Amino acid sequence: MSSATPSSLDDVCRHLARIADLITTATRPPAELLTRDEMAALLNVGVSTFDKLKSAGKIGPRPLELAGVKYSAAEVRAWLAYRDAAGHLYDSQSWPPVWASLNRSKKH
Repeated sequence: MSSATPSSLDDVCRHLARIADLITTATRPPAELLTRDEMAALLNVGVSTFDKLKSAGKIGPRPLELAGVKYSAAEVRAWLAYRDAAGHLYDSQSWPPVWASLNRSKKH
C-alpha cells in the first residue's frame, strides 16, 4: 500500500481531520478582519448585547459586508484607542470623520 493511501480507520480519521483543518483555515476571515463575535469579546459583552449596541448606533467602526459582517481590525484598534473629550468611545455618527482624519494624517 502506498504512503498516500490510508491503511486503517485511524489513518482515515487523521486524514479527514487534516482536511477539516485545511477547510477551516481556508474559510476563516483574514487576520485583518474581526467577526462580530470577536468584536463582542473585545468589548467584553455578549453577542446579543453587541448587536443591540450596533443597532443603537453605539459602535463606531462601520461593518464590512464580506462573507458576513466583519470589521477592520485597524479601525477597531483606533476606535478603542482614540476617545472623545469625555473619554467615551465615538458612536457610529461621530466616528467616521475621526477615522477619516486619522487616515489623512497617516498619508502625510
